[in-house]
Amino acid sequence: MVRMTYIGWYILVLCYVMNWISLIAVMISNFDGAGNTAMSFGLACIMMIIGIPISFAGWYRPLYNGARTGKSSLFVWFFFAFSVHILLCCFWALGIPSTGSAGLIIALTAYGKDDPTSGTLCLFTGFAWGICAVWSLLRIYRAHQYYLSRSMSASSAKHEVATAAARASV
Repeated sequence: MVRMTYIGWYILVLCYVMNWISLIAVMISNFDGAGNTAMSFGLACIMMIIGIPISFAGWYRPLYNGARTGKSSLFVWFFFAFSVHILLCCFWALGIPSTGSAGLIIALTAYGKDDPTSGTLCLFTGFAWGICAVWSLLRIYRAHQYYLSRSMSASSAKHEVATAAARASV
């Protein structure tokens, strides 16, 4: 389970890089309808520089540590952070102009403006974000199965957090 989620993290890194390359192509071609391409490219750079380490620390490490130590609270954090990740992958797959994502909407706009190179790159990027979202849905399902099979629950997570808070205050 953890190993396959790690592969999913690599897929996410690939999506960030593909997004960055696609927005370079969009910025070079500079077709109308892609929104503010410089702003999108800047957001893509920020997303790639910040998003990769945040995703590793935000959802992969809690899953790894939760599976290693059996702490329910780490799984709860993973479920929250990974759900946000899945929603962002779906949003970025759409490729709304001026949001830093090169997805399906920008691809269709590029094809409409006779820019097949940018359109193809954006289309592949949109599909990659979609694959990342589907892969992530499968991973969260498997993690939830693992969570339940180990008899973990929300009440055990609350107890762990309360115990950790009590230890910290002493």
